[in-house]
Amino acid sequence: MTILAAALVVAIADPALAQADLSPPPGPGTTADAVDRAGVAVAFDADRLAQANRDRVLDPFLAFNVVLGDGFADDTLPATERVLDAVQAAVSRAIAEAKGVFPRTRPYAVDAYLRRCGGTLFLAAQRSYPSGHAAIGQAWAIVLAALLPERGAELRARGADYGLSRIACGFHWPSDVAAGQAIGAAIAAQLLTDPAYDRLLRRAAAELAAFG
Repeated sequence: MTILAAALVVAIADPALAQADLSPPPGPGTTADAVDRAGVAVAFDADRLAQANRDRVLDPFLAFNVVLGDGFADDTLPATERVLDAVQAAVSRAIAEAKGVFPRTRPYAVDAYLRRCGGTLFLAAQRSYPSGHAAIGQAWAIVLAALLPERGAELRARGADYGLSRIACGFHWPSDVAAGQAIGAAIAAQLLTDPAYDRLLRRAAAELAAFG
């Protein structure tokens, strides 16, 4: 199926919607494809690969305790956990739809040398585009930055770095990550302005203010 652009519209809380326009991935032999291939060929040092392996786990508390410390934990921040769970659920629905529209082979399945992390048995080789981890990490980062604005720059940087981990592992091309981050940003923005989530967001902000 040829689609020049796909509008991903995901219900967060009826009737609120999050929408992101998604273009197809780069075609073989294009300049953008060459940029993708160069991006995954970058050498990553042992420390960065260790972080990339840790980032395989979809857990916002593990992902962002790098910034917020070990006290940033689900058992002490229940409202924050509920918000981040809602973010992940909404983003996951959008990503699942997009992967069905644009099947794309993952880097490690194109070149086994690029398989730098464990866990490939749990990945479908033809579902590279867009990156779900990058989308979720970006959305988490934006929501956390809104709830804890004094740490916003660090949180957003960590969200971007979480996406980079997928490139380091050889699980995604750079354009997969960029597309995922665009979806994550759109959904996070929608959730933050959804009246249905206002009370929970305020509770999470209070939790994080006390935590900080």
